Amino acid sequence: MTKAQIEGGVNEVVGAVQNAAGKLLDQDSWKAEGALREVAGKAQRVYGDTRDQLTEAVETQPFTALLLAAAVGYALAVLTRR
Repeated sequence: MTKAQIEGGVNEVVGAVQNAAGKLLDQDSWKAEGALREVAGKAQRVYGDTRDQLTEAVETQPFTALLLAAAVGYALAVLTRR
């Protein structure tokens, strides 16, 4: 597990607890902040998962990764030229 995955999971749980406490105590600001923190945690965890998968793909198939990087670079060069 990467740091982003761990921090994302923690933020998800803390956000859910904060959201629940806001509902229990009828605090709209706590509910909103908790929901936002929960969503941010999910995004951070997904980023960590994606980064792990990408790293694994590059390590197992370096030639394919090189070709894909060249294609993306070419596409960006064509798009920025116009």
